[in-house]
Amino acid sequence: MDRVYTPAELNLILYFETCLVDLRGRTEARKMNAEDFAIAENLKAEGLIEFGRLTFKTIKALAKICPGAFTHYVRFTDQAWAIAHAERRARSARMLTKVKPGEMVAGR
Repeated sequence: MDRVYTPAELNLILYFETCLVDLRGRTEARKMNAEDFAIAENLKAEGLIEFGRLTFKTIKALAKICPGAFTHYVRFTDQAWAIAHAERRARSARMLTKVKPGEMVAGR
């Protein structure tokens, strides 16, 4: 049976997906709380993701670009990519049911 992921787990998976696509897998610890780190370690233990701290040398080099931002990295397995894709589609479907085509307005 497939595992059911909690909303917090799915949110973190989608944050990580964004980091992979936009930031080459670099993540920002300042955008994660203790629960996020615990979830990341659990997903890592399950073999779903690779997650860890960047080396000090890398953090120092990245600080020249964006001080204090990047401290960790993430990599996805094929299964993690599939989960992220399915959740993006599900969120899109949920959002699209809230408005009629042609009546979309700014904001949430």
